[in-house]
Amino acid sequence: MSGQRETSILAPAKINLHLAMGKKEGTFHPLQSLVIFADFGDCLAYIPEDTPLHVSMAETDDKPSIVLPAYDNLIVRACLHVARALQAKARALQAKEGGQQILHRLTKGRIVATKRLPAGAGLGGGSSDAAAALRLLVPAWLPSLDRTELAYKVGADIPVCLTPSPQWVEGIGERTTPLPTFPANFSIIIGFDPTVHLATEHVFAAFDASKDNPTLATGATPQPADMGAQATQFRAAEWHAWLRTHARNHLTQAAIQVSPSVGVLLDQFRTHRHVFFSTLSGSGGACVGLCMPQHLAGTLTELRYQYPPATFIACNPYSVV
Repeated sequence: MSGQRETSILAPAKINLHLAMGKKEGTFHPLQSLVIFADFGDCLAYIPEDTPLHVSMAETDDKPSIVLPAYDNLIVRACLHVARALQAKARALQAKEGGQQILHRLTKGRIVATKRLPAGAGLGGGSSDAAAALRLLVPAWLPSLDRTELAYKVGADIPVCLTPSPQWVEGIGERTTPLPTFPANFSIIIGFDPTVHLATEHVFAAFDASKDNPTLATGATPQPADMGAQATQFRAAEWHAWLRTHARNHLTQAAIQVSPSVGVLLDQFRTHRHVFFSTLSGSGGACVGLCMPQHLAGTLTELRYQYPPATFIACNPYSVV
């Protein structure tokens, strides 16, 4: 596999600042979500090798290197979908310079995932990893290959992770609308208890069983793009006002019911004087707080002191357009 070099890419944490759920329709729940990404996440590296394509976890101080099972791993599924799509276009590829090398790349070599995003935290680790694999492997010079279509085949929440930037999400996760840049002067704190792993199916089961299940009225929550600002970036004050007025997570009570410690963690953010917005992210156990950069260091220190079981990580908004 001469001529190929190791390449790597960030799979950033996906944060739901707003997540409104509707009643279950068939297999899925309709939703509205405001998603941003943070500059903290997993790292995927492609290493050229003359072996069948496989995915492994990088060795860390507390975990040995392991090969991930192909049958239930989103990264592997993403690679397989890309390989099949490209193989179906083999003739067209043969006419393009480097086409055969790309096909070879998708069936040979190794993807090493360095995991930092905890499982069951609601930070989109698996989805962001799968989308990163698509961005890492799909050639930019093949416009006839629809990465979004491939992403949807892998999972309903993969398309939003293909372009890690603020987005408004609807449907079952497949309809996305780009939003203005998230303020760079908002610092993000992610908090999670490493011992708490919330299974998505358990949280949704509690959500569906609740008599107080909120309903999602189409158009009830205005997108930030409807705030009257047609510019490419809102002022921080506009984002702040929208979050305080509209943002919510309909899965919060269900998650707390499954694991009461999630409520304790969320209260640490809600009651801190310098955290101006906080929420549960997704259906997992991670909570997110926003504060101003000048208060970040002190807020981190206090949160870590007040709630030792949790890990608190400071990060910044992340965007790739």
